[in-house]
Amino acid sequence: MSTQGEPAAGPERAGSPLRTGTGFALVTVATFLMVSGVALLAPGLPQLADSRGLTVAESGWVLSAFALGRLLFSIPGGLLADRLGFARAATTGCLLTVGGAVAAGLEPPLWALLSAQIVQGAGSAVHNTAALSSIIAALPDGRMARFLSLHQGVVLLGVSLSPVMGGVAVTAWGVTGPFWFYAATAVVSLLLSLVAILVLPGLAHAHPSGEAVPRRGPLSRLMTNRSFAVSLCVTFVLFWMVAGLRNTAVPVLARDDLGYSALLVGLLLGAAAVANGICLFVAGPAADRFGRRPVLLAGTGVLCAGLAGLVVGSVAATWTGVLALGIGMGLAGAALPAILADVADPSIRGVAVGIHRTSSGLGLFVGPVTVGLLLQHLSTATTFGVGVVALALSAVAVLFIPETLARAPAGPVVPPSPTPTHQRQGVT
Repeated sequence: MSTQGEPAAGPERAGSPLRTGTGFALVTVATFLMVSGVALLAPGLPQLADSRGLTVAESGWVLSAFALGRLLFSIPGGLLADRLGFARAATTGCLLTVGGAVAAGLEPPLWALLSAQIVQGAGSAVHNTAALSSIIAALPDGRMARFLSLHQGVVLLGVSLSPVMGGVAVTAWGVTGPFWFYAATAVVSLLLSLVAILVLPGLAHAHPSGEAVPRRGPLSRLMTNRSFAVSLCVTFVLFWMVAGLRNTAVPVLARDDLGYSALLVGLLLGAAAVANGICLFVAGPAADRFGRRPVLLAGTGVLCAGLAGLVVGSVAATWTGVLALGIGMGLAGAALPAILADVADPSIRGVAVGIHRTSSGLGLFVGPVTVGLLLQHLSTATTFGVGVVALALSAVAVLFIPETLARAPAGPVVPPSPTPTHQRQGVT
């Protein structure tokens, strides 16, 4: 662990700005491909349920199995990255994903399909947790939030485009198409990760502190930090909304009420990706300039408005609501990882990222199942109304957290310390 006033000693910071930017881009694209498996099955979920005779709740378990793998292996992925470095963690994650996707594509029994989904989720968790932890270590000083916002935005773009890719795969290759597509993308992700290590060799190293297991002091302070705790709760609600309401309830609404095909459902959900992409150029700089909390509040507010449009359920309101979901996720998703970087001690970087991803994984896991149960007992409009209430409560919680962005004090200009801001700031 770096002490106050000492520069970061990690080898991952030795690269030039060009090499750092190139390595960042490669790792981010690799993460984009790995996270695309989150909702590949969403557009074809009704067809999968029909072909296997599953109820809505049972088919929701197929999506939740992937999220369960993410949930169980995010923290181990962070520990693996701290101990072995990005190279070995990324390779392990990609190989797990390829194996699980191939097994699922062979049309196994339901129990084996669920197991294969868990393995795919585990591989995605190990790779992506290690990627975010290593990116935080390698980012240049003074631009942490902007780069993290871009990375998180690209990840959310991958989540948003996932149903589009899934809709194309189902249309082209049938209900097993998404599994084979995901196996191919995992192979590409592995290749990109290995090239990134060649560009930034420091990514292959373990945490510079050499600690195999993080110390309890920084971890206990992190878990009692109000901003971090609220960010975990908001992250859970956001990903519950994505996996449950957007990826499970919206396809049901589009097919049953609007008469859309699987491809049109994928295009509808992909509208959120377009809006999310626009936010990439706004949310990051806004979080750096105005602070994390205002951007997070704006995101939750837009998400509430989007779900309110889905309550209406007309064609125009549905498309407008889905676009609002993309904008809201872009804004909120940009602020959340910046809060993590602001408050996490560098000695527990991997574990902190793992905890953050566990919160999102928990939302992805329970979202399809709980929303599936709601759809069986309530109307579609009422189900979306439950989401409005959950997001409104999240916005209220954000009002009571302090701003985590460290601002330069007014007065004479002082030469900057060589220690990165995200390593100097302690957890309060």
